[in-house]
Amino acid sequence: MPERNGSLTAVAGRDINLKASGASADNITLVAQRDVNFSTVHETSQEKLAWDNDNRAEVNRDNAIGSTVQGKDISVTAGRDINAQAAYVNAEGSLAANAANNVNIGTDVSTASARDQHKKTDAGGVLSSRTVTTDDSSSERTNQGTTLSGNTVVVRAGKDINVIGSNVVATQGVGMAAGNDVNIVAAVDSSTKNNFRKETTSGVMGAGFGVTIGTREQSHDGKSQGQTASASTIGSTDGNVSIVAGNRYTQVGSDVMAPKGDIDIAAKSVEIRAAEQASKTTTEDKYKQSGLTVAVTSPVISAMQTVDQMVESSGKTKNGRVKALAAATAGMAVFSAAGEMQKAGSAEGGSNIGISATIGSSQNGSRSEQNTVTQRGSTVASGGNMSIRATGDGANSNITIAGSDINAKGNLALKADNDINLIAAQNSDEQHSTRSSSSWGVGITAQIGSESKLGITANAAGSRGKSDGKDVSNVMTQVRAGGQVKIDSGRDTNLIGATVSGEQVQANVGRDLNIASVQDTSTFKSRDQSIGGSATIGYGSGASISASRSRVDADYASVGQQAGIMAGNGGFQINVKGNTDLKGAQIASTDQAVEQGRNSLTTGTLTSSEIQNRSQYSAESQSASAGTSGGKPGGGIGIGNASGSETSVTRSGVSGAVVTITDAQAQQARTGQSVDQAVASLDASVRTGKDSSNSLAKNWDGNQLREDVEAQAKITQAFGQQASTLIGNYAEEQQKKAADLRKEANAATDPAVAKELNDQASALESNWGPDGKMRVLAHSVVGGLTGGLAGAAGAAAGTLTAPNVASALDKAGVDSDLAKALTGLSSTLVGAAVGGSAGGAAAFNEVANNFLRHADAAALKKEIEACSTKKGGCSDGEVVSIFKKYKEISDQNIAAVQSCIIAGDAQCVQKNLSDVASVDEVKVLPFGYAKLEDTLIGRQSNVISYGSVMGNASLFGTDVEQAREVAIFRKDNCGGLTVAACDGLVRDAINYRLLRMATWTAAAAATPVLAGEARKLIASKGKQPTVIPDRDRYTADQDLPNVYDKQLDLPGLDRPVRLVNTDFAPNKGALAAMYSDQIRKMSDTSNANCVDCSEIAQKLFDAAKGEGKIIEVRPSRSGDLNLYEHGAIVNSQYYHQVYSDGRYIFDPAISQIPIPKGDWEKHIRAINPGGVKFSDKPQGLR
Repeated sequence: MPERNGSLTAVAGRDINLKASGASADNITLVAQRDVNFSTVHETSQEKLAWDNDNRAEVNRDNAIGSTVQGKDISVTAGRDINAQAAYVNAEGSLAANAANNVNIGTDVSTASARDQHKKTDAGGVLSSRTVTTDDSSSERTNQGTTLSGNTVVVRAGKDINVIGSNVVATQGVGMAAGNDVNIVAAVDSSTKNNFRKETTSGVMGAGFGVTIGTREQSHDGKSQGQTASASTIGSTDGNVSIVAGNRYTQVGSDVMAPKGDIDIAAKSVEIRAAEQASKTTTEDKYKQSGLTVAVTSPVISAMQTVDQMVESSGKTKNGRVKALAAATAGMAVFSAAGEMQKAGSAEGGSNIGISATIGSSQNGSRSEQNTVTQRGSTVASGGNMSIRATGDGANSNITIAGSDINAKGNLALKADNDINLIAAQNSDEQHSTRSSSSWGVGITAQIGSESKLGITANAAGSRGKSDGKDVSNVMTQVRAGGQVKIDSGRDTNLIGATVSGEQVQANVGRDLNIASVQDTSTFKSRDQSIGGSATIGYGSGASISASRSRVDADYASVGQQAGIMAGNGGFQINVKGNTDLKGAQIASTDQAVEQGRNSLTTGTLTSSEIQNRSQYSAESQSASAGTSGGKPGGGIGIGNASGSETSVTRSGVSGAVVTITDAQAQQARTGQSVDQAVASLDASVRTGKDSSNSLAKNWDGNQLREDVEAQAKITQAFGQQASTLIGNYAEEQQKKAADLRKEANAATDPAVAKELNDQASALESNWGPDGKMRVLAHSVVGGLTGGLAGAAGAAAGTLTAPNVASALDKAGVDSDLAKALTGLSSTLVGAAVGGSAGGAAAFNEVANNFLRHADAAALKKEIEACSTKKGGCSDGEVVSIFKKYKEISDQNIAAVQSCIIAGDAQCVQKNLSDVASVDEVKVLPFGYAKLEDTLIGRQSNVISYGSVMGNASLFGTDVEQAREVAIFRKDNCGGLTVAACDGLVRDAINYRLLRMATWTAAAAATPVLAGEARKLIASKGKQPTVIPDRDRYTADQDLPNVYDKQLDLPGLDRPVRLVNTDFAPNKGALAAMYSDQIRKMSDTSNANCVDCSEIAQKLFDAAKGEGKIIEVRPSRSGDLNLYEHGAIVNSQYYHQVYSDGRYIFDPAISQIPIPKGDWEKHIRAINPGGVKFSDKPQGLR
């Protein structure tokens, strides 16, 4: 090849072939009588690593390498075709490509694949072994496009010009002319990913409160495949773009740009549409266990299981009443367990300790499939004027623009001999899931206590369910101009899910103008059912059967954005020869255009209609059980439901305009309206820039609805069972009292005494016998609370506060002792579930603490002294009134501190608590009110002693400590949220932890036997469900932070991020660095030391001692990258760099927890529907 300052001329009688070649000269001329081919060679590599037959890794790469031609002026001429694959042709001056037939500017494909297989066997426990098998693979097919660039670029073809996933760009101008078709389309990149994990454990394994000797197998199989559009770009940075096709112009998922110039597109027909990007993800999870299970039962264990179930279920429902029932159920379970344990060893027996040994198996499985289609729209954008014309072929000369953006800063003209169709494209997301389970077991069981048993036991159960959902959202076509928009169609102009906007809009329509808004839609349907049963044959035999079902039906359809013509101050001037039809659409302008009379609509006839929007859901769940145990009936019914419906109307409108209907007779025949009536039916208030769609937001989530109502059914059934047990036990006690009274009556020598005792016994039997009225009324109240009955419990069912429940029981005539038993222990737990304060841990519903400031105490003293020195002194009523007044002041002070805690403001807390009055300052009540004063002093002392307005009811440290913990929580979890939303998140977190802790604190207080179990549970589980976690802190002298059980949610994922795998630990050096002060400061946007992502990635790479790689993600369209950082979506980024050790992504802007690489990539793709590319060769801003 000659030097760069020379010339290169190549003339061939047949073909010129440049295969992964390079050419560089001042002037380059290539002339072939047949074809000029710029082709590629492929560079392949393969890496294999095998430790043994079960542990191996493989990486394959195939890179396409194209030709490079550079010069000052370049001319390429072919007698037939010019074919370019992955080529780079760059001219400093002019670049001309001329072919007698076709010019094909295309791509070649580079591929990469990897597979990682491992099998590891170790000791799963003292007497068990565990085998973990993993098989992860991925593949990519990436198009390497061609680039033609120069100061000016001209491409001419006698037949077709085809640009596929490639670029034709220039500084001063681009011209393309084809005798037949011009096709500018996106290439299709594709990828697949498979993740399989199976864990098999055999030997002795934990099984709740027992052990299993056998095998357990669980597996996860995830598969995904996707296609993304690799756009073509035709553009001129400083000049114009002109494209002329003798026949058809087609643009798919690609861009034509002239930021400072004009764009002219002319053909017989024009189609500009979006490219579909499809993905499919399937996930299958399986679990199976079989063997011999030995299990222990006791009241303590049952109570612990009930509390766990209630905590789990209450977290899945948004129904405040049902959350309260969950707390009450947990409380009653603890109360009942305490009673049973206190009976242990007594003459009554009690305790009911049992053991069972069964052989059996259980299995469950779920499968989900998600199919997604997203649209990568086309763009035509100019800094000057734009013209798009389809002329010369009569009825075939149409302009169709779908799901794309046409934008001119100057004037814009659309002209077609036939139709102009501006229509929306659709994104869709289909979800399908199935689930099933089955189990069986047979063995022996024994129980000692008040209900002794010994016999053969058997059980079986099964369930199945499925859910189907589909979401469709519209990608509107938008035609916009900074100046005038002019539309001229020989026949129809159709705006279906499209908008046309400009300072002035003019339209001349040869036949009909149709403008219609389109609705986004969503549907969901779910069905689940289960059945199970068990039986024991022998001494103390019994049997039970249970069944449940749930269903969810939900539907949504609403206009998201209204279709129409939106004019600026220049108004709209529209002439339609036929009919103008508006369906939930508008023709609008600004107020100025209306006031200055610049709007006119002249049409043969006019029709309009509105669109009904809806969002509705209905969900219900029922569970029931029945059976006998030791001759006693048992069972319960649970009910859950949720429903809602919203509607709105999207009306049609025309801003104030001169509306002329030229065919009054046809108008009357078509609509039954006169001209004046037709005009009057339109909404004249519509304006450009004013949202008149009246759209609805979708107010439901199908899977959440299913979980919600199923949780409600479980909670209400459990509540009914616990409450009924409490009532039954109380009734037995009353009947025993009646029997004792009968004995006393029989022994009495005085007939009057005997009669009195028999009357008392009769009353108890009448009230608490099998059909006793008090017993029936108590059960009725329970039914009302669980939603089964109305009536006496109606007032309580709404709020479920302890006073309301007690009042309902009292009005029903239920014995006060039983009413107290039903409300006493559980009332505080109800408060914990719905009240949002730590006071739920204290007994009953009394005020647990008192917080008066110095000034409050002084005012109280002054008021008491004034009352005491007046004539006659203070009456009881006055003292109580003053006490209540300062109780309210105390409540306000407590609320102020709690607000500081919720805000995470430790200084605010400290400032408030520093003003607390001493015990001596509140010793002001007059003589004779010692009990009241002791209460006042004791509660004030609680605040002082414990450093908390909740006193000894504070489960989580001093108020200052709690505020500091909340501050960390807000920083980690509230990015991008409003203050109110963050406050709600904090309250939910506190309530969730409080429910579990308060229940077991109450258990510990109930009986010493439960105290040990409670302490163990609090120690082992108290912190795990806490949404406000203990902050992981790392220094060089400590162990690495625990990241293996940390849950994380990311936008775009339909499940939490997979947990860090203990078998494949993240890089220790990078993990330690993630928790270092240096990295924290570097990623803290509020810190002056915050730096660019590339510096953080490099620091982590260095900390990993060079193991792994820095991964860069870039958008398909420059400057169009979306990122999720510090809890919020950040837009318009050019690139992002992170460190990866090969398995995990380390990105402190998201989380300190390493993220599995596949989940991170899926998240990035989901929030970037326009497409992204990943590379381990970072470019930064280059």
